[in-house]
Amino acid sequence: MSNNLDSVTVATIYSLTDGEPYVGIPPILPAIVPVTLIDRDSGLQPPKAGQVSVASLNPGTDHHGIDNVFLQFVFNRVNENTYTLTVNGLHVVARRGRLFASVYGPPEQFRITYAERHNAYIIQKTDGPSGWVAPIDEENRQILIRPLIVGPSEPPFYPSTQLFRFVISDEE
Repeated sequence: MSNNLDSVTVATIYSLTDGEPYVGIPPILPAIVPVTLIDRDSGLQPPKAGQVSVASLNPGTDHHGIDNVFLQFVFNRVNENTYTLTVNGLHVVARRGRLFASVYGPPEQFRITYAERHNAYIIQKTDGPSGWVAPIDEENRQILIRPLIVGPSEPPFYPSTQLFRFVISDEE
């Protein structure tokens, strides 16, 4: 895996914590929903390449008939390493130390950095040192927004709770 995010990329995100759970939202669509880890053994699988296109994931389009669309994130490049993310047409936003998908407000920008040592990505808020952290607590699987830890080495070392991989969907 390399830093292969295009200006618009559709991808499944998963954590490098034990079991490598997917990141997604529940298949219900209230105005704001938590972005959580979804165990791989839950039976849910991301769509196969070609099942979901960027056009089908934009807000205001019809999502009916597309299975498991809530596991697909759309990355929209703002500048070199900064992106907004949507999932099922909802903006991915940080609120009160947790990650949500919401219809309210503007999309939040995140700095996405490829950590070559880990062959994974770090997802950080653009306004400070906090970023996505996979929870260790089995009770609440919602992605946390916490200060990121960087190990003092070259290249830097990051805990697995801060590392995420993306499975890029191929466009037809």
